[in-house]
Amino acid sequence: MIDQLLTVSSKRELRIGVYVDAFNVYYGERAACGRGTAGWRWLDLAALAKSVINPHVWPNARGSVRQTVAWLA
Repeated sequence: MIDQLLTVSSKRELRIGVYVDAFNVYYGERAACGRGTAGWRWLDLAALAKSVINPHVWPNARGSVRQTVAWLA
C-alpha cells in the first residue's frame, strides 16, 4: 500500500489540506497548561501542520509550498 502511494505521489503534485479547530486547541491547551503559564499561546499552527506531514510517506512534502493560511472564526 505504501509503495503504491509513493509511486502515485512521485508522479504528480501532492496537495494536502490541514484544518485546525482553533477553539478546541486554545481551550485544550489552556486547560492542560493553566491560565497563568506563559508561552503556550504562541503556538505556530503552520509549523505544527508541517511537522505532522511525514516525508517518508509523502516525499514531495520536503519541498512543499504553503498556498494559503485562512483564519476563520
